[in-house]
Amino acid sequence: MSSQEGLALREEIRRDMNGLADHVAGGGCPDYADYQKNCGIIEGLARAERILLDLAERERRMLEGDDEPREEGEAVEGDIY
Repeated sequence: MSSQEGLALREEIRRDMNGLADHVAGGGCPDYADYQKNCGIIEGLARAERILLDLAERERRMLEGDDEPREEGEAVEGDIY
């Protein structure tokens, strides 16, 4: 996947997450089951975004020749959370 494709995918994930969060925060869930469903979707999108960030970091490290392994989710200088 190219960096532009990854960025586009990440932006789409973030847009969907923000839309759902606004829906939930604005009282848009008619019942608890809908609230749980939307929270689960938000959680899944957040995990997908984290996976994309980790993949991008691994690719960057490989291109720079930095072979030191990192723990999953470990913060890297310059990461914005």
